[in-house]
Amino acid sequence: MASVQLGHSIPTTFTGSSRNMDNIPKAVQATNKPRCKSQQSFVFIKTHKSGSTTMIAPLQKYAYLHNLTTVVPSGDNNIHLAWPFKFIPNQSNMISPDGHRFQVLVNHIVYNKRSMQLLMDQSTKYITIVREPIPHLISSYQYFSVNKNNSFLRLGKSEFEKFLLNPVKNDPKPYWMRNFVNPEIKSLTRNLQSADLGMDYVNFDNTSAIEYFIREIEKDFSFILVLEKLAESLVLLKRKFCWSMQDIVHVNKNIQKTQWNWSYKNISQQLLKSVYRWNNVDSLLYRMAVEKLNKLRDSQQGLDDEIQIFNDINTKISQYCGGNISKWKSKETPQPLTIQRSLYNEQFHVDKQFCSLLLLGEEEMTLLLKCKQYPSCHQCVRDKSRVDALKDILTA
Repeated sequence: MASVQLGHSIPTTFTGSSRNMDNIPKAVQATNKPRCKSQQSFVFIKTHKSGSTTMIAPLQKYAYLHNLTTVVPSGDNNIHLAWPFKFIPNQSNMISPDGHRFQVLVNHIVYNKRSMQLLMDQSTKYITIVREPIPHLISSYQYFSVNKNNSFLRLGKSEFEKFLLNPVKNDPKPYWMRNFVNPEIKSLTRNLQSADLGMDYVNFDNTSAIEYFIREIEKDFSFILVLEKLAESLVLLKRKFCWSMQDIVHVNKNIQKTQWNWSYKNISQQLLKSVYRWNNVDSLLYRMAVEKLNKLRDSQQGLDDEIQIFNDINTKISQYCGGNISKWKSKETPQPLTIQRSLYNEQFHVDKQFCSLLLLGEEEMTLLLKCKQYPSCHQCVRDKSRVDALKDILTA
């Protein structure tokens, strides 16, 4: 896939690794040239508290730079596509700007294969990300403030253990979901990843329904990233989709700083088993994803070297871009950074636009994509000054 070249100033240089191209024979260098066609149409199903906010940035960046038609939420909502309800295509959300089917969908949505097939290009590939059930439950418990629904529960190890002793009793809907009528998502601590992927709450204890669900997800999804193996997952995704190194670079986002001074590894084995029982479907989903990733890894050559190069490049770019968009709002910005080519990547530049596309939040990026496609929509006309300000940030 051709590199997206950004920036025109004199760049600083980063080789990414000692494995650069200077001393590699031309016959070997030729292996770096793409022999496949890049995947230009994809759906990313965001699973809550699984690293999906970090992942959506490079995917929205890819859509923006390659002018891909993207499904965006209607109205003033810039995050959810009907979530926590079932997404149903209608006249307002099925109209693409060019009259053809959409190429990209990445915002929060409950996976519905039939509905998405009505919207998406026939070449669309489906991807998602999953997380190990124990840290996922801890993150969900804290993030969604499940404890605030119970006067006797507070944050901390002993309170979390109380929750696990009787999760059915201690898992009411948070206040902001209580007025929802018949949502698809009915619990924020039980099998939430599977629910985001379309598993019906009423079937959480139905063995045959669970087995069918796991088989269908394995069949429908071309790739499932695993948060605990994120670098490995991204490099394998790059290879599978014939993408470039700059397409998978990311900065960590929405990482929750725990208020708990303890490790889940200190929880008793009995209560850990309670986590897996409570998240029985997520546990099977995670096991399937890891096995699928390991099988793909075993079929690859040179993967460890490429992962090391990717980690080196991603660290350098993260340091260069910083963790806050405010750095790039100034007219005086650092000189672009050049990432030299290696056996696994072409040379590319990192500049203001590159960093800003990674650092802007999901809401801002969705607004930019929406107004790029539908400049005359009510929200884009009303919020024109905000949209113009976002565009200015992206000006190289």
